[in-house]
Amino acid sequence: MQISKINNNIQTNFKGLEAQKLQAIYVQGNELLGGEETFKQLEAIAKQHKIGVLKTNYGAPWIQDNITFTPDGRVLTKNMEMGRNLANRHGFRYDRIMSEDKRKVHHVAGGNLFFATNNKGKKVAITAQDYFGENELKGYQNFYNVDKIIELPRADFHADLFITPIGDNKILVADDKMTLNSMLRMIEKIEDYINSNPNSQDCEKLILIAKRIYNKMMQFHESKIKYTANGALDETANILKDEGFEVIRVPSVVYQSYAPYEDKNLRLMYDMNFSNALTYKNDENEVVYITGKSNLDDIFGISKDIQEKVGIGFEKMFIDTLKPYIKPQNIHFILGDSNNPIYEILRNHKGGLHCMCAEVPLLED
Repeated sequence: MQISKINNNIQTNFKGLEAQKLQAIYVQGNELLGGEETFKQLEAIAKQHKIGVLKTNYGAPWIQDNITFTPDGRVLTKNMEMGRNLANRHGFRYDRIMSEDKRKVHHVAGGNLFFATNNKGKKVAITAQDYFGENELKGYQNFYNVDKIIELPRADFHADLFITPIGDNKILVADDKMTLNSMLRMIEKIEDYINSNPNSQDCEKLILIAKRIYNKMMQFHESKIKYTANGALDETANILKDEGFEVIRVPSVVYQSYAPYEDKNLRLMYDMNFSNALTYKNDENEVVYITGKSNLDDIFGISKDIQEKVGIGFEKMFIDTLKPYIKPQNIHFILGDSNNPIYEILRNHKGGLHCMCAEVPLLED
C-alpha cells in the first residue's frame, strides 16, 4: 500500500459530494491498471487548480468503492489504519465500516453513492437500488447524516455508470436514445459533406466511416432493445426531477453488448462510458469534467482532420451536448497507460476513471 503526502493547510469550503472544490484526488497506483500514466495525466489537469493527486493501491481496483469521504467530514473505510491515516491527513474523522451482521448500517460502495443538495437545500444521498429494505432506510439516512436517500432503478451495476452530479442542482443522466440519435446525426453530417463536396478525396473514407457507425448503431440498438424498453433511464430522470434536480440527458454510454444486471448469464462490455467521471469546481467556480477516453473515433477512422471538416466524433457529440453547462476546454478525456488504456480497463473490468479514484472535498472551517 502506498500513499503520498499532501499539505493540508488550505482554506476550505464544502457543499456536498457533487462537483465542488477539492482538496485532493486519490488515484489507483497499480501499474496493471495504468497507475503511473493515469496519475501523471490526472495530475497535469488537477494541478492547474491547486488540487493534489495521490496514489494508493488500497481497494484495488476500485478505490472509489472502498474509501468514501462524506459531507459531514468523515472518511469511511473498512481498514482502520488506512482510515485513521486519511482522517489525520485531510482533517476528517475516521468511521469504520462494519459488515451488515455486526452493525445496522453496512458499506454502500462509493461508486453507488453520491451526496448532493437539492433545490430546497435538503441534503440527500443518491444510490441505485441494491442495499435497502424499507425498514433499513432510516438507519442508513442517519448513518450518512442526510435528509433523504434517493433510490434509483438499477440502470447499471453502480450509479456512477449512468449518472453524474455536476453541482448547482444539476445531474447528468445517460440517455441511450440520445446516443443513437447522435450517431444518426453523424451519418447525416457525412452525407451532407459528401453532397457538398462530391469530388473530395475524403468521400470514400467517409462512406466507410458512415457504414461503420451505422453497423454500431444497429448493434447498439439490438443489444439494448430489451433493456431500454423497461425505461430504467427514463425513470431515473423522472425520479431526480421529482426530487428537485435539473436533469441533463447526455449521449455518454455505448455498449458492445448488454443485458440488465439481473441477468447473470450476460455481462456488461463497454465501448465508451463518459458518465463515469470526476467532477469538481475550479477557482472561477466552473465545472471541470474528467473522464476516460474512448477509442471509438479511432476504430471508425474519425481523425482530427475529419472531425474539423465534417463536425463528427464521439467525444465531440458529448462536449457539444454539455456546452450550455460546461465549457469545452474544461472537459478532459484521459487515456491512461497506452499499453493498458482506460477504455480497455472499462471493457475488461467494467469500471472507469471515477471507479479508479476517490475525491477528497474541502471542508468548512
